[in-house]
Amino acid sequence: METIIPKISNKKLAELRKRIRPLVRFARGAKGLFESGKGTPYYIVPKAPRTTTFLYEPIAEKEATGLKALSQIKTHHTTGGFFFKPSEAEVLAQIPEELLAKVVAYEVVDYDMSNAREDGDSTALVQLYTARGGKKK
Repeated sequence: METIIPKISNKKLAELRKRIRPLVRFARGAKGLFESGKGTPYYIVPKAPRTTTFLYEPIAEKEATGLKALSQIKTHHTTGGFFFKPSEAEVLAQIPEELLAKVVAYEVVDYDMSNAREDGDSTALVQLYTARGGKKK
């Protein structure tokens, strides 16, 4: 089956990764930070942008502050068996061109794997963020 995920060149991917970062929410517990869908958004330590999902065992790097919700988009992702495995390249390739100049961060807020076994595709709802006041972080 032909994939519906747009291709992105290594050059464009590198350029976008310099200014658009994935976020994962973390909460503070007795042993430090732990991943939590309802916690505080953090930028995470970068991973291989095409071959590794940024959601697998993320490591908090810096609290994400000064962000404002911009838009939500639906993205498509290849699925690793029964696992939702979005890569940075897959998300960045699907940000609409008209929003690219404004986006500074994104996070997966929901996903659907109901078609994963049939066509190898999963979808996600991705929240895009811009810098509050229009300044890049």
